[in-house]
Amino acid sequence: MKLSNMEEYVECSKSIDYFKNRYIIIDHPTNGTMQYWIGDMYSNHLNRCVFNTHKLIFSAPRQSGKSTLCLIKLLHEFIFSINADIIHISHKYALSDSNIRRFLRMHDHLPEFLKGDIHKSGRTLTNIKTDTKLSFLSNKATNRGLNIPDLLVIDNDMPSIEVDSDLDFYIFNPNTEVFITTLFPKTNDDKYKSFEYYRLNVQDLNRYSDDYIQEMKGLIGLQNFRQQYG
Repeated sequence: MKLSNMEEYVECSKSIDYFKNRYIIIDHPTNGTMQYWIGDMYSNHLNRCVFNTHKLIFSAPRQSGKSTLCLIKLLHEFIFSINADIIHISHKYALSDSNIRRFLRMHDHLPEFLKGDIHKSGRTLTNIKTDTKLSFLSNKATNRGLNIPDLLVIDNDMPSIEVDSDLDFYIFNPNTEVFITTLFPKTNDDKYKSFEYYRLNVQDLNRYSDDYIQEMKGLIGLQNFRQQYG
């Protein structure tokens, strides 16, 4: 039985998996505009970790969809949270600008009944319908004086967790949900010991061919490959 728009809205608000599987459209670099398909690349366990863990470090290889998962999580919170403060941090502002464009394209692909009423000011988006604010910042910027966010996403596509110490106050605030991505298999920094940790290895992915794996080993060296790809 087909659900009404209101029923669909409620189902999406209750389940990010339902929202993701039914309504997320992405602009794929080679396949063009397409329905987001997670396939065998991520297990159900990974979905539960990424979308339902309060403090999480998620480590995965390059080009494995980490940034897309970040944007899906951000979009769901942006649409359905009321009066929330959300911050997304990239390694540099060029990536922040790229992520804003990708986020807005993902939002534009939603059906009208799910879309927010977006006001854009610089790198900050406000959903007028829910009074939720999403700011795209750079780790290189001075981030003192921020409001304590409800959700902090640090899309750290680097071979280690390189986060400005000024952000520690926000990262370790017990009321802030935190999602950090990194290439490095595991951090040895004791300050993150309270975080859940999930590592996605190259063996878990179905998108990398044997030829690609051998090519990357030759390009970046075996040690770097083992660090970044598991």
